Amino acid sequence: MVPSAAPAAPVSPESAYEALTGALDISRRLRRPLTVLMVEIVDPESAPRLGDLGRFLSETLRDSDGVWPLRHDRIIVLLSDADALGRVSPVERIRARLGPDTSRSLVLGQITVPPGAEPDDVLSLVEDARMPLASG
Repeated sequence: MVPSAAPAAPVSPESAYEALTGALDISRRLRRPLTVLMVEIVDPESAPRLGDLGRFLSETLRDSDGVWPLRHDRIIVLLSDADALGRVSPVERIRARLGPDTSRSLVLGQITVPPGAEPDDVLSLVEDARMPLASG
């Protein structure tokens, strides 16, 4: 289980990094998959505020997942004991709940953490995997 930041938590790259490090340790120790999402607001005019987006993600995902503000326009989501190839991917669930108007204002990266990856590697990989959330 990877607890989320408090709903009113300030943006804290350090706290997000610590949560990622803890999730990686748990994943390795239990030999369970970990998927990391990075959601970025690219159109602040039409996107929800970061706090609203964080609350939405916390409500959409499982209790065992964690949502952490990384920057003023980015959130990382830690999906414990999950891989990106599940029956219904987390991206599809998020896209369906947000709707097309909001989805167009976000980009999202998603990776299942490869064995041996360190926090900096994970953040680079998920950043490189970003693409528009809206399909089509």
